[in-house]
Amino acid sequence: MPHGDARQLALLAQHDEAGAEQVLRELVALDPSHSRANLALGQLLLGRGLIEGQQYLLEILKAEENDLIPPACDLLSNFYRAAGQSDQVAHVHHRLSLYQRAVAAANQERMQVS
Repeated sequence: MPHGDARQLALLAQHDEAGAEQVLRELVALDPSHSRANLALGQLLLGRGLIEGQQYLLEILKAEENDLIPPACDLLSNFYRAAGQSDQVAHVHHRLSLYQRAVAAANQERMQVS
């Protein structure tokens, strides 16, 4: 299943949460680095109050550059803040900062090449 299909699964989750969860789990089992599936599954599980959801979002943060790092950080930050885990909030904010610096450096390099 292509990576873009995870967006459709996120929409499906609004109508058939259990079915979407099963498909997302299968996607992640087949490809643990499938960022969109990890994001959708993490969001789905955290939305239910299940701490298990954080592991899927943390998987996204392992990549150096991934466009889904900001939304994963946002979800994790909100989760940790609600749980009173300020040290984890700081860790997530630091990771987001590293991502933003890497993107800015890549953009700067592209402008110099042009």
